[in-house]
Amino acid sequence: MALGHNAFIPPPLHSAGAKLGMGSSTPEFEQLLQAGIFPGSVKDPKMDCTLVLLEDYQQLRSQGKGSASNFVLVLQRMADPFFAG
Repeated sequence: MALGHNAFIPPPLHSAGAKLGMGSSTPEFEQLLQAGIFPGSVKDPKMDCTLVLLEDYQQLRSQGKGSASNFVLVLQRMADPFFAG
């Protein structure tokens, strides 16, 4: 899911274009990790998710309760209860 467009974005996702330390010598992906956000790529990240979201997904998978696509549907329904999926 690409960010920065007028597309649906579930609450736990963030735009990587948030105010980062633009004058900082620390790479953008390291700044995101320090803020608890996992970047979608190391070079010029455009999509990301919170580390809490990844932990929730890991817990779900370790219990053997569903697929990644079902997890995304749950996030969409949490953000928009009228989402038909």
